[in-house]
Amino acid sequence: MAVASAETTLAQPQAITWQERIAIIRQVWRLAVPVILTNFLQSLVEVIDVFMVGRLGPIAIAAVGMSGAIRFLVLVMMLSVAAGGMTMIAQAKGARDPERMSFVTRQSISSGILISLVLTVVG
Repeated sequence: MAVASAETTLAQPQAITWQERIAIIRQVWRLAVPVILTNFLQSLVEVIDVFMVGRLGPIAIAAVGMSGAIRFLVLVMMLSVAAGGMTMIAQAKGARDPERMSFVTRQSISSGILISLVLTVVG
C-alpha cells in the first residue's frame, strides 16, 4: 500500500481575489477597532488618575501606579481565560461538537466568575 504524499492529499489553495482580501481586511478591522479603543481608554483612565491624584503628592501617585499594575494583572488573567475559552469553543464548533462547546462555555463563564469573586474578597 503506497503512502499518498501531502501534496496529493491536500487541496491546492485557491487564489484570493482583491474583493475577498478587502472583505477580510474590513472584518479584521471590525474586530480590532473595539479592542484598540478599549486599550486606549484604559490607558487614558490611568493618565487621568495620575492627573487627579498628582496634587496629593508622590506617595499618592505611587499608589495610583501600583493600583494600575494590579488592575493590569487582573485584566490579563481575565483576558487569558476569555482567549482560551474562545479558542476551545471555536475548536468545538469546528468539530461540530455542541456538547463540548456548551461545556467549555460554562467552564469559561464559571472561571471568570470565580476569579472575580476571589478578587472581590481579596481586594
